[in-house]
Amino acid sequence: MMRRVLLYLGIMAGIVVFSGLFIVVFANSTEVSCARETGKDPNCRITRSLLGRVRVSSREVLAVRDIQLDESCDDGCTYRAVLITAAGEGVPVNDVYTDRHVVMPQIEQIGAFLDGTAPSLNYIIPVQWWVVLLVSGLGLMGIAIVAGSFLRESLQR
Repeated sequence: MMRRVLLYLGIMAGIVVFSGLFIVVFANSTEVSCARETGKDPNCRITRSLLGRVRVSSREVLAVRDIQLDESCDDGCTYRAVLITAAGEGVPVNDVYTDRHVVMPQIEQIGAFLDGTAPSLNYIIPVQWWVVLLVSGLGLMGIAIVAGSFLRESLQR
């Protein structure tokens, strides 16, 4: 009996870990802050925050010259914005590929800053809360199914 309880608890723990991993990967907000010194290409900082609160990472991108659309069409097409530096390096604004209509405002606003003369830009890509709700709901549903299966099996004995 103890072995069966540990098995069900292990399955539930796996569901929690799997759901948590998805939330860590896909439930980040991204802030792009750029500053321009006169006569120089702007420098930008890309900061990712878990659930919009806890800083996960921060990266400096020096001498940004352009922003481009990166496209991946393995199984349908997905997109992300990529900052291009003076050295030709491409730095993704967000690691996650998504729909084109989500990425185009990023390219338009950051691109307008790069083409203009404004001294600074602060662009925020908010947390996709529907992802948090979906993953949390599926995790809770998985735990409920495992618990129900355990109870049903226990009552049949």
